Amino acid sequence: MNLGVRYELPLPFIDTNDAITGFHTGQQSTVYPNAPAGLVYSGDTGVPRGIVPTDKNNLAPRLSVAWDPFGDGTTSVRGAFGVFYDALAGQGDFYQSGVLSPPFTPLIELNTPTAITLADPLAAVAGPPNPFPPALTIIGWGDQFKSPYAYHFNAGVQRQVAGRVGAEVAYVGSRGFNLPIFMEINPGLYATGQTARGARLMPAYALVRPTFSVARSWFDSLQASVRLLPTRGLNALASYTLGTATDHVSGLNIGGDARPVLPVAQGDEASIDAALAAEKGPALFDARHRVVLSFGYELPRLESQAAALRAVAGGWQLNGIFQAQSGFPFSVNYGTVLDIRYLTQRPDVTCDPNDGPKTTAQWFDTSCFVGRSLADSGTRPGNAGRNTVRGPGFQRTDLSIFKNVAFRARHRVQIRIEAFNLLNQARFSNPSGTFGTAAFGQITAADDGRIVQLGIKYSF
Repeated sequence: MNLGVRYELPLPFIDTNDAITGFHTGQQSTVYPNAPAGLVYSGDTGVPRGIVPTDKNNLAPRLSVAWDPFGDGTTSVRGAFGVFYDALAGQGDFYQSGVLSPPFTPLIELNTPTAITLADPLAAVAGPPNPFPPALTIIGWGDQFKSPYAYHFNAGVQRQVAGRVGAEVAYVGSRGFNLPIFMEINPGLYATGQTARGARLMPAYALVRPTFSVARSWFDSLQASVRLLPTRGLNALASYTLGTATDHVSGLNIGGDARPVLPVAQGDEASIDAALAAEKGPALFDARHRVVLSFGYELPRLESQAAALRAVAGGWQLNGIFQAQSGFPFSVNYGTVLDIRYLTQRPDVTCDPNDGPKTTAQWFDTSCFVGRSLADSGTRPGNAGRNTVRGPGFQRTDLSIFKNVAFRARHRVQIRIEAFNLLNQARFSNPSGTFGTAAFGQITAADDGRIVQLGIKYSF
């Protein structure tokens, strides 16, 4: 049994010139009195230099157990549990709340028909840049942030089957908490019967999407493997995973996840819970089935044979990997903002789109999705869920042949021939999920086909 504990102290990012911002709905900045209400800065009431408070209670306990139930060294039962903290979001928060926030990057917009000349392009500009122009876009720190963390746990049995062959079956899972997610707090206003987009809740801004550390994730899997330890130059591994990964968001501002379809209000837990419920679905990286077979075979070195025979026939090594898995999920969304409140919009769904023809011209059943009018979007979002359509799976075989030539002491040359996707099997990208476009449902991209490369490696 192993017991341990780790302590994490994630210090918020700071800027030398305090050129970063946060957003607290309704609070008027005293550091920059001309800023519209909501924008806050280091030094404002309740705003530390790193904008968000330091999370000081991040204790991460660990526990693992290994048991030999028969006392003969051929069977082991293992289990473990641990808490793991993630780092503060940098690219998605620190960057966007600093470089992209006013008044730290003043912008001047030059529009025609005003005459603009290369000799003096700013001649038509009246006055200095506006540090707080209208329709501001704000992305970054919100009014609270808790360190994201996860519970990781597993339990399994390992057994020596025969000789140097071992098998393992295990349950592996995790639960993520406080995951960062951008959520819209400045939607367009809607009144019954409204048929066009109008003013936003906070007219001084366009979209306002602070970070909320409220998202969660769930992962459960059955993992099985059979392994052959090196025996007469041969080693092999066969693995299978049956898993399911579910979350509210799979990446902060990266990875292709669209923004939530419902707006929220800072401090309103009910609105946050409703928005998260609409986003819960398969993770972008969820692959239900995955099989991997690999081997390595080192041919006899022929050390007792003549030098000429040893140089030609000795020192060869063969390696191969075969992998196959089911497809990744994706969402069906409108390509443009077709929501009366300026939010992400998904259409309605009337049947299971995964019962489609599975061709590159139409992978899923596109007729299952029904469009909605701009006016209808003000009453509710479309009922299509997040990441409910599955793309194509794939199979791939990689093979490599190495020739090792040793000369002098500690000097070796390795000649490598490597073939990736040896059988030239197609690995298609996900089809287009952009509703209302000509390419909707079509697969228009794929990974590279067979690639063969030659190389020489010199070790000394």
